[in-house]
Amino acid sequence: MSVITPADGTGVTHLTTVERFCHAIRQCGLEPPALINPGILHTFPGARDQAEGLDGWRFLFPFTSGGCYGDWSTGKHDLWRPEGTLLLPAAVREDLAQQLYLALRRQQLTADTDSRSAAGQALEEAQ
Repeated sequence: MSVITPADGTGVTHLTTVERFCHAIRQCGLEPPALINPGILHTFPGARDQAEGLDGWRFLFPFTSGGCYGDWSTGKHDLWRPEGTLLLPAAVREDLAQQLYLALRRQQLTADTDSRSAAGQALEEAQ
């Protein structure tokens, strides 16, 4: 972690954008994995399933212009953007919302497919 301690003793002042994003997620009680690729939905253990499970999620927008994160098990979620950044134009916000929707939909389809596959395997084993 790139940390510079300020002279006024207030704590962390310099972190990369990705580190600040992860810090915001930690402030909500979640522990995100270290690897983040902008534009890709990442899942990780949520608040209720620290040992296993993937209820926690995060999506860092391309060019690290902001991101969002949450926990499907608790329903909590938040939108984040680096301090000092300007509000994005409506067209850019709409594009990012569409990217997030598609990433969430891909995740849902993958989870549904995995669930059906696991259910089919369990049924075969039971017979």
